[in-house]
Amino acid sequence: MDSLGRGIIAGFLATLMLSAMFHPIAFIARSADALPATFGWLLHFMVGSLIWGVGFAATYRLMPGPLWLRGVFFGVATWLIVMLLVLPLTRAGTFGLQLGLPAPALMLLVHLVYGGLLGALFGLLDPDGGKRRPDAPASDEDEHHDDALHPLPR
Repeated sequence: MDSLGRGIIAGFLATLMLSAMFHPIAFIARSADALPATFGWLLHFMVGSLIWGVGFAATYRLMPGPLWLRGVFFGVATWLIVMLLVLPLTRAGTFGLQLGLPAPALMLLVHLVYGGLLGALFGLLDPDGGKRRPDAPASDEDEHHDDALHPLPR
């Protein structure tokens, strides 16, 4: 399975696990009066699986450390995107401060856990079980695919 497929599956599973643990979407949708709950959940899974899952698959090699830690770094980036670009479009305001100070802190915690799960699950879906050395050449499929997605020439 290529890295994008692993990213989508890991993103979906991490979103599912996180949703079961924290149930954040209903709280935010009600507080911000932004979305019907059904649409909010659908959007939540689409973003968590497709956008963030593919985003992690495209960028994980650019980050240091084990995959779970790379996921945590990615989680911080997704939190910043949500805080600075998404929440200002709702009644929650920048960083969701209209919901109170605990809202951005809780959202950071949620995104850190999501990122850690995303990275860990992404590694578990690796056919080599994550045992490939970082300096080992990637398979032809990964190498060709990743070059197509990489913004800079290699």
